[in-house]
Amino acid sequence: MDIDQQRAVLTLCLMAAFADGANSDQERAQIKRIAATLGADSALDAVAIYEDVLLNKPGFFQRTPDGKLIMSRWKTIQPDFKNPQNFTASLGFDRQLPYDFIFTFEGLYRKAINGILVRDLNLRGPRLEGGQPYRDRNGRVLYADTIAANGGITNAGQRVITSIGTPAVNFTEGVIQVTNESKDYSYSLSTQLRRRFGRSVDLMAGYTYQRSYDLQSLTSDRAISNWRNGAQFAGLETDLALTPSVFDRPHRVLASGTYTMPWKKAPTDLSFYYTGLSGIRYMYTANGDLNGDGFNGNDPIYIPKDATDPNEIRFVDSGTGASLITAQQQAEAFQKFISGNDCLNSQRGKIMDRNSCVAPWTNRFDFSVRQGLPAIGGQRLTAQLDIFNFGNLVGRVIGQDDWGQQRSPNLSPTFPQQQALQVRGRTAGPLNESYPTFNFNANLINGGEFVQQQTLASNFFQMQFTLKYSF
Repeated sequence: MDIDQQRAVLTLCLMAAFADGANSDQERAQIKRIAATLGADSALDAVAIYEDVLLNKPGFFQRTPDGKLIMSRWKTIQPDFKNPQNFTASLGFDRQLPYDFIFTFEGLYRKAINGILVRDLNLRGPRLEGGQPYRDRNGRVLYADTIAANGGITNAGQRVITSIGTPAVNFTEGVIQVTNESKDYSYSLSTQLRRRFGRSVDLMAGYTYQRSYDLQSLTSDRAISNWRNGAQFAGLETDLALTPSVFDRPHRVLASGTYTMPWKKAPTDLSFYYTGLSGIRYMYTANGDLNGDGFNGNDPIYIPKDATDPNEIRFVDSGTGASLITAQQQAEAFQKFISGNDCLNSQRGKIMDRNSCVAPWTNRFDFSVRQGLPAIGGQRLTAQLDIFNFGNLVGRVIGQDDWGQQRSPNLSPTFPQQQALQVRGRTAGPLNESYPTFNFNANLINGGEFVQQQTLASNFFQMQFTLKYSF
């Protein structure tokens, strides 16, 4: 094990020990033992690693040439920050219909009063030309001073702090502030129809239409992560647009049924549950920093009218030898990829909108059998077997392994930002005229837009057995 691997192992151990906030002599002894073992025959500096983890949660600080720890990211909370507060209104009713059907309706509306917004105060603003934000040829607001031929960004003129400490080190991560906003909102309309047939059968069916809009989708417990990934930037970062949230799933269909066997002393219930809902929200971004704000991966891509036209978009060769994919082949593949996706095809000639695409519909069947045993002296034991994703179990029995597996975006099954284009450089000329150059992601070329991810636990059946003792 080399020194970097030893450092990584000890760092993970320390982070795990600090995670629960407890003060344990046993944990402390184990950490000492691990550090002693790893550092016995190497130059491992356990004290320095301890400082980094305790103060830094690695990456939060940098070391100056003379060994001092210097903060490379600041996190702040706006002085008048208010805890999250929403206005919520709901209306619902039940209605008895003919033939013993029960109809239920519920409407719910939520509007942020004090929502949460994360921003980088270290960005002065975009580059200005003639008092107006400087834009690239596709209309993207630029925060970069220059973009080199290899795609490297310099934006010192747009940052308040560029270095810190003596000797100086680069201040790269920004001043991340948690503040408030009041634009987010969501609503839902739900209906349900239910009927019981005698003592044996209980059936229910329902439908929900819901929409959720936000400026920034908070998917992490870390402020820096929410700034990096919660919003996608093509315009001014101080003027975020209200768009569908990553949590927006417009349609949801529910159905369930329970059949109770006719015997009474040891009742048996068989239940099924069906859930059908819209796929996750997603969009395509570039693996690179197109707007020069200092972070890769959160810039939505431009959808060309014709991907094979070099006046619209530029590709460069990828790979060598047998793995070579020429620029022309990538352009043709990207053109075909856009044409095969209605969401992309409808956005040709513009930078795509945030969270504007929806993954395929998801179907899910679950099954449950519950068996009660005869009561003895007022005491009862009930056994229950739940089979989650029952459709996948049935499919595997009959040789259809893909049953019950949802089709997710190829590049990430749960994360909205799908990095379809890799930034490789930039052509010569002013930034408002030059072109970024790209490689089209080979996984999308070879595997298509959607796949049945084999790493998602929900794509496979699971069984749960429980015993309930009542007295």
